[in-house]
Amino acid sequence: MTVVQNPIQIHRYIGLSTDTKPTIAAPDGKSPPTIGSTFYEYDTGTMFITYDGTNWEPKKSRAPVGLSASGLKTADGQIKGSAGSVYWLSVSDTVAAVIQLNDSLNDSGTDIWGITIPADGYAHFIFDPPLEFGTGIYLDVPTGAPDVYVGYI
Repeated sequence: MTVVQNPIQIHRYIGLSTDTKPTIAAPDGKSPPTIGSTFYEYDTGTMFITYDGTNWEPKKSRAPVGLSASGLKTADGQIKGSAGSVYWLSVSDTVAAVIQLNDSLNDSGTDIWGITIPADGYAHFIFDPPLEFGTGIYLDVPTGAPDVYVGYI
């Protein structure tokens, strides 16, 4: 696909999920949608975006409303006691450390993600799509005592 610059105003539409979304061919008495225009279904909370003025695709959000931060964690511990998603993680340590995110309530499940951080290391990770946990979100720190913050829902 060729990148297209849109010099025309982007339109924002609001309606029901049962409403027909406007198209270039059938604007339904409104300004026709331009590339990048959006349609918000207020009964479902779904936002759509058009890439060609005719077809509408659900617009994905990086993080939903209600995202929580774990606060400072420096050792093994539960982040969330039920199913959830991790959107970001920040870690730093003065000594080498290993951290893992486990799908469990008590480090008895599957490691979903892990990393080894070198001494005096720092990293910020954004997970897009987010990491999914079916049971719970548990932080496992086999070595070191890193400063860890987790963004989750």
